[in-house]
Amino acid sequence: MLDQFAQELKINLFVDHPNIVKMFGFFSDRTYFYIMMEYMEEGSLYKAIKMSKKMNEEETCQKLY
Repeated sequence: MLDQFAQELKINLFVDHPNIVKMFGFFSDRTYFYIMMEYMEEGSLYKAIKMSKKMNEEETCQKLY
């Protein structure tokens, strides 16, 4: 299972799309995997939805761009 996870991480290094948070790299130690990702100043879309409880499509799109 760890090999499959590592393969998925390698694939994500090459994903380049404005709606997907960029991944810059990853590494692991004996216990954890660490993923270096683009900083999202506004926070996550999940957090925004959780705080407002409900968003319409237009509001959701504004959070994405």
